[in-house]
Amino acid sequence: MSQEIHFTIADYTDNLLKDKLNLIVLAWIEKSGTASDVEILDEIGLTKEKLNSVLLKLYNNQLIEVKDSFYKISVKGKRVLDVSKISELVINDTCKIFETDLRKGLVLRDSFIHYRDSYYLDYLHTQNSLKLWNRILDSKNFKNAELSFKIWSKIIIILWDLSLI
Repeated sequence: MSQEIHFTIADYTDNLLKDKLNLIVLAWIEKSGTASDVEILDEIGLTKEKLNSVLLKLYNNQLIEVKDSFYKISVKGKRVLDVSKISELVINDTCKIFETDLRKGLVLRDSFIHYRDSYYLDYLHTQNSLKLWNRILDSKNFKNAELSFKIWSKIIIILWDLSLI
């Protein structure tokens, strides 16, 4: 009879995540909500072979899930990001768009931390929505849009998603 082997989060951080590139890819996938390998290649700039190696490690260790050629952080992956404190960097990066008003940015950051902790799948959906909206804002149609429009449009996405939970 075979015994099932269980690893603790410490085992992940001590072994798999000694290579910081694994953490970088894991964090980038969370920041994206969901991501394809093409998106990751475009943003991080790895070779396809190196990215495939990292994704395979993350998948084999159940830190990511794959559905319809898109990668998403698993519950174990979320815990690894939490233990390594990388989740704080992801939240800070998401909230930096609101840095024009520090007080509001801090309130939003605290709210986003609670949102992530309490409604993780919804949080990933919001991250994906923000990623897609950023692409639209970066298109030529919105190049000259005022900063306030860009900020408020993102706040509306977040508030809409929060209203659904």
